[in-house]
Amino acid sequence: MICLMDAVNTPDGRRRTSWFTRRPKGYNGVSGRQIAVLGMRAVYITIEKLPDKNTRAVTKQLEDVTAHLRAQRTGAVLFSENFPYRESVLREGFKEADTRALMELMAGTMAQRAAESKQSAAVFTQRLTSAALRTLTELCGGFKTVMLVCASGADACRTLGRQLGISVIFDPRAGQLKKADAVVFYDVPRYPIILKDEAVAIPAGPGALDGVTYRTAVTGVDIGPSDGTDFVIPEGFAYEPVISAALECRALAPESVRLRALRFETSRRQNATLNDLTN
Repeated sequence: MICLMDAVNTPDGRRRTSWFTRRPKGYNGVSGRQIAVLGMRAVYITIEKLPDKNTRAVTKQLEDVTAHLRAQRTGAVLFSENFPYRESVLREGFKEADTRALMELMAGTMAQRAAESKQSAAVFTQRLTSAALRTLTELCGGFKTVMLVCASGADACRTLGRQLGISVIFDPRAGQLKKADAVVFYDVPRYPIILKDEAVAIPAGPGALDGVTYRTAVTGVDIGPSDGTDFVIPEGFAYEPVISAALECRALAPESVRLRALRFETSRRQNATLNDLTN
């Protein structure tokens, strides 16, 4: 179960009993409730921000929060924008919600739409998971040559090559990789990678571009429902991790989401731009 965690300013004169602790001595600034978001069950916790000097009260708040997260067997925590106690919660061993499931699902589509040339594409992964194999197969439908860098997967490359009638290269040479127009990274590569200036790097996992030298990379996505409406999530939270969590627990079906736009950045750290792909 995912937890959405928010912080608000303390209202004057408000006292009530905490929803999950039911402390007889009164409300201590922490409340929570169960909600449904994008078809999945979630916990929504609100912490009232206290003065910095009141460290004992803040510590007690965080103790109550972490106890509740463990009792609910929370899988990941998503913090609202500018949440002040993020590091304190993560130090307790909780995982921060990320976009891995979403980026893995969209990796093949992102590569095809982002690459200016459709000559060659590559996939880096430590192991050939079902998600990585799906991306590899999708790339075969959009590029003339597809490469796989992985500890295993030669048989899969041969099978795809026979079925789809294109060149699928397993464990390519450095010279072949330098020709790639789009490269999907599921994991950090085992050795430094330098992409050509015209290539686009696509991270399917958090931190997957560590050790990769690139000029252009995809840094974010704009995702919407396939029916053309908008996803509704609580205000103040990044929507991509919520969509990713819903995909991971199968509350959302893969075919129910579509890629509307990509965000890019360059290795020179210029401002990200939004490339509208809706038309």
